[in-house]
Amino acid sequence: MPNISKKTAYDVKEASDQSLSAGARKHYAENAQAGFKSDSGHGSFMSKHSQSRMGGSPLHQAEDEPKQTTIYPDRKNKKGQTQEQVFNLRNKQVGKAADNYNRNDSQKAEPGLKKKYNISVKNQKGTIDSLNTANQSMDKMFAKLDKKRKNILSGNY
Repeated sequence: MPNISKKTAYDVKEASDQSLSAGARKHYAENAQAGFKSDSGHGSFMSKHSQSRMGGSPLHQAEDEPKQTTIYPDRKNKKGQTQEQVFNLRNKQVGKAADNYNRNDSQKAEPGLKKKYNISVKNQKGTIDSLNTANQSMDKMFAKLDKKRKNILSGNY
């Protein structure tokens, strides 16, 4: 596994900086996701440099590539944490693991550091998958509520 670039580690760190605006953190998170792809050597030139929100064709998307997701600051999990808080926590954990791994020469780094980094990246991907699943579920519920609202307002209740 190649080292994580300083730029990617910086993007991860900035994505979890609560003093920045939500929009700025979102851009840093997108840059960090692209950096992980670039640092690991996965994807074509276009997949590394394209800013498409669609995420490309699922047929051509490698399974280990992070998926695009929308982070809603007002949607909470059952523990009361916002999606933003959950995402920022994971990014912070990945950034810390990347910093620890990169502080050591990758050839001499203790195996535990690499394992911790790999686990944190896996957990981050799981968090993104969970957020996507939760958002799909919530979007369906909101659509049902909107339909009921329209029916009520049009006298069809």
